[in-house]
Amino acid sequence: MLISCKECNAQISTKAKTCPSCGADRTPIEWKVFVAGMDIFLGLFFGVLFLMALFYFMRFL
Repeated sequence: MLISCKECNAQISTKAKTCPSCGADRTPIEWKVFVAGMDIFLGLFFGVLFLMALFYFMRFL
């Protein structure tokens, strides 16, 4: 199946990762936002986990 490139309007396959004409990335913006959100979430999660472990072990000093 063919679709139009969002950058140059060339016809490209739905299986293509990038446009062969202009090189534009076909990754949906929603996926990029999801990945960025997961990076922030995981960073905060492990940061809080680290602080909890730090305060727990400080009790024994």
